[in-house]
Amino acid sequence: MTRKRAKPRPEISPLCPPRLDDPPEEMADWAECWSLVNRDGNTSFSELRSVMKIGGSADAYTEADAFDYAEIEGASEAQEEIEAVDLYEAAAEAAFLEISDRIYACGDTNYPFNVSSEGISAREDIGISVYTFLLLLSKFGSDAGPKKNQGAKLFEDICAHAVMSLLGGTENFAHAEVFGFPRRVSRNGFATALDELCEHLAEGEGCKNRPTTQDQKDAKLDIVGWKSFRDKKKGRLIIFGQCGTGDNWRNKRTELIATADWCSYWMKDRPAVWPMRAFFVPHRVGDRDWFETCVYGGLLFDRCRIASYADALPRPNVDEIMKWSKHVIGCNSGN
Repeated sequence: MTRKRAKPRPEISPLCPPRLDDPPEEMADWAECWSLVNRDGNTSFSELRSVMKIGGSADAYTEADAFDYAEIEGASEAQEEIEAVDLYEAAAEAAFLEISDRIYACGDTNYPFNVSSEGISAREDIGISVYTFLLLLSKFGSDAGPKKNQGAKLFEDICAHAVMSLLGGTENFAHAEVFGFPRRVSRNGFATALDELCEHLAEGEGCKNRPTTQDQKDAKLDIVGWKSFRDKKKGRLIIFGQCGTGDNWRNKRTELIATADWCSYWMKDRPAVWPMRAFFVPHRVGDRDWFETCVYGGLLFDRCRIASYADALPRPNVDEIMKWSKHVIGCNSGN
């Protein structure tokens, strides 16, 4: 017996009741978001099971959706059995199993909810959690925060920190910076920014003049991380990363062309070792999309992987996260 994949759902509020045919990742996201905006600060197992019935999702979730009868011997027997199965119970269990997987993937200290057999509840330090910011960014969008606090740019800062942590931190000759446009760290202008990046990398020899160089913003390159050796010679581990924060993140997986082509086209000289690609999203990527995203996007940093490696952010970033998350939670509380 195999449960079919959920059909794409229309664009609705993240706080609308989940449907029975939603994947466990969507249901788990709803439970976490509801814990953030709910006055009680929690979401119970029974509550999740109940809200799925509110949406009338069972009407659209037929027996054919629940089972692939072509793979079952005695389909008539399975059809009889399904009447006795509490599909809502099973769906809620799948959502809480997904939550357990998130705890393991993030590391317990980086997952900002307390979990029990009864449900989940928000911890007191929920507002400064990287995971909380990524969850809200994923569900409410990059423009949901304060006007002066850009969610997409803050996401890039967090991703750069996660890459540097993965590579061992500055004490282990690792570095990372945001290259994406508009730039807050490096100089304005694609050519000068790439010149500066090549100088930091000690690779590439600067920007190559192309007909579109003056009009170029970032050539789809958002994050650059690298790890050097003590000898400081050429031939280091370099990561080129692309970010995708919106619902269309799957379409962005192929926007950053092969790193060899990128370097050959934009740099005066190639790095001694081609960079590897990486793809960053604030979403929790499910099994259905995981392998494909790695193939098309490169080394995948989803919500849990980012939260796992961005747990020691500089204080200014922590303050920005707190302001952004508090604003989004406040705007959606009481729904």
